[in-house]
Amino acid sequence: MKTRNKITTLILMGGLLLISLTVKPNTKAGISPEAIETEKTIKDYFKFPQIIIPVNASQKVEVLFTTDNNGKVDFVLAKTNDQNLKAEIEKQFLKLNLDKIKSNVVHSVTLNIKTV
Repeated sequence: MKTRNKITTLILMGGLLLISLTVKPNTKAGISPEAIETEKTIKDYFKFPQIIIPVNASQKVEVLFTTDNNGKVDFVLAKTNDQNLKAEIEKQFLKLNLDKIKSNVVHSVTLNIKTV
């Protein structure tokens, strides 16, 4: 019961933070060099086994994550109904070290996953 309450609280707080983080412009004019470098790190890092994503498919997956003071990702939530993809994204994110972004803040990134 306690675990369920903690999960519900975490989801509600994440939703509130998500709403506050999604109000941003869609342009890259105001993005800092650190944010661009972090985005590039994430793009270059991810490799998915072909069995996870079907051929000729594309998906957008929003990922919420936080980092500790050393830049190590310590929380990840991938928003997708595909449990295999969710597990793979979360596993790979937890191995990332993103020391250029602010710690202890919920960050959001959308992964556009396409296979040919």
